[in-house]
Amino acid sequence: MSLMLASATRAKQTVATSESDPGSAPDILQRQKALVVLARCLCQVSPTDSPGVPWNAVWAEVAAAFCARGIEAAAWDQAHQSNSSAEGVQRWYRGKLRFLAAALSNTDNASMRDAALCGQISGSELVALGCDAFLSDVKLQQRKKDAAAAMSSVSVLTRFEFRDERLVCPACAASGARYTVLREPWAQTGQWAARTRKDLGKHVLAECAVCGERWQESGL
Repeated sequence: MSLMLASATRAKQTVATSESDPGSAPDILQRQKALVVLARCLCQVSPTDSPGVPWNAVWAEVAAAFCARGIEAAAWDQAHQSNSSAEGVQRWYRGKLRFLAAALSNTDNASMRDAALCGQISGSELVALGCDAFLSDVKLQQRKKDAAAAMSSVSVLTRFEFRDERLVCPACAASGARYTVLREPWAQTGQWAARTRKDLGKHVLAECAVCGERWQESGL
């Protein structure tokens, strides 16, 4: 059995031994898969890096599996605290873990990943962080500049007359938000602009009912 497969097996076993309610059989299967994905994203050492002395790889996989367990369990518990419906729980849980897996595997977040693996940041703390915490200073400043420009182009008295449960707040990960349409789901293109339309999806300005965060989203 390869080291990564052994690590994945250990990660799967953590769901069954979790102190929190693991959920139904489909829930457990989903959580097992999530643990494997998280462990792989957190593990940055391959057995081929040290063919003669594989202990570094072994330790890296064990640490990744242990760290993944804490993150996954915290996300599962928070999903139930933040949502009352089963559908909302699943959407929040999947969205949060997809985001964390991508963020922690990004080389820009190597220091945060190392802190998580060393236990300096707990799984609960990682789950509670907003997406801004994973951005570099340059990207964070650019995002603030873009947000300020977007807000200045929209009236303060904007009415958010619609609501869509598919919208997920980038700040607090709450599901469902009110929105107003900034651009209709079509654009005039080609020589015969008046007759040709291309489906682009709506471009909207959304507002979170939980934390008040505003953001723009396309393709709704």
